[in-house]
Formats: sequence, C-alpha cells, structure tokens
Amino acid sequence: TKIRNIINHAKKSPLPGLLTVMLFSFSISREIEAIIYGGLLGLGFGIFLTSSTVIWANYFGRKHLGSIRGIATSCVVAFAALGPMPFGILFDLTGDYTIAIASFLILPLACGLAALYAKAPRINIPIRN
Repeated sequence: TKIRNIINHAKKSPLPGLLTVMLFSFSISREIEAIIYGGLLGLGFGIFLTSSTVIWANYFGRKHLGSIRGIATSCVVAFAALGPMPFGILFDLTGDYTIAIASFLILPLACGLAALYAKAPRINIPIRN
C-alpha cells in the first residue's frame, strides 16, 4: 500500500534526522547546546555525503554520473549562495530568527515529498529486429 511505501522510504531517509536537528535549533540557549547542535549537524552531513555517493550511482548508473552530479552540485551551490538572502530579509523584517528558521523547515518537507513521488529513471534499450 501507499502508506507502507511512505513508511519504508521514511526509514531510509535523512529527513527525520534533519528536521529533528532543525527543530533542536529553536531551543539552543547555552554554549554546550550549540556544540551538540554542531556535532549532530556534522554527523548528519557526514553520513549523508558518504551514503549519497553510493545512492547516486545505484539510482542513475555510473555512465553519466559525472554529468548528473555536476548539474546537481551547481544547483546546490547556487541555492546555498542565495539561501542567506531570504533568511536575512526575514530577520531584518522581524528582528528574530524564529520565523526564518520555521519557514525554512518547509523546504526539507517539500523535498521529502518530492523524493517519495519521484520515479526511477528508465533505461531505454533499443529493440533490434
């Protein structure tokens, strides 16, 4: 069923951990909490970067992996460069980071939903007569 598929995907996804760490950022008030937050964030990204290499190769194959990763990395860099602008604008308008962080929590949820409904690429093998 669809619910079972969603649960199976969620078990393999870094999304729950990412959301947990992002929600934890609301409660940081002491130095030790900031250090724990940084450690969790680093651990999560380390696991993500290591596992994503294998996942990309398994999902797309290795033939055009460089081209696909090149385009994806360019998009990641562009959005990472643009990300601080709306964050800063929200801070300037509200004087607080809470609304900025809360609004950015929507992004991983949207990405997670998109990943759930993404279909694996199909290999078109020409049929010879």
